[in-house]
Amino acid sequence: YRNTLLNGLKPHDIAALGLVRTFQRTSIFACNTVFENVLIGLHRRGRSRLWDTLLALPREKVAEAELANAAREILRVVGLEGRTQDTAGTLPYGEQRLLGMALALAAKPSMLLLDEPVSGMNASESAKIMRLVQAIRASGVTILLVEHDMPMVMQVSDRIVVLNYGRIIAEGSPAVIQKDPDVIRAYLGEGKKRA
Repeated sequence: YRNTLLNGLKPHDIAALGLVRTFQRTSIFACNTVFENVLIGLHRRGRSRLWDTLLALPREKVAEAELANAAREILRVVGLEGRTQDTAGTLPYGEQRLLGMALALAAKPSMLLLDEPVSGMNASESAKIMRLVQAIRASGVTILLVEHDMPMVMQVSDRIVVLNYGRIIAEGSPAVIQKDPDVIRAYLGEGKKRA
């Protein structure tokens, strides 16, 4: 990624390059508040030095205020600004997924890898995630999406690569993919008609 071989790098070193991912299963700090979760995610951005913290120097207070403001903004973007003091583990599943996205955004990614972000969600939760993905894209972050929810994939993607048993069978725009005979055969079956 960006002329850097990623093999063997620790996750935090990869994130420092701007390559960040979410997980298919929620990956949050369940015992912390929603706000604390995002602050934990922001730790890489902190500029404090040990002495500043130990001596409670004024610049430490400024740095803390900047991180708190960044956390509030991220929570606003993902739609959790009203849940800041809730314990993360008590959030409904869809909101835990949004919090996972907030943690990823806290790392300021240039490329965000999303592993089935709407898996197991109802239609309302999926719609929230879809709008969030579109907003993230609009902010200039490149997104690599692995997802089985085809309506979502078609709505948020510029380019799609379709795999069947680990082999690329098609790639192109959503309009091209929807009409590709190999995709139709692999995912809809020969005898089925599309709606």
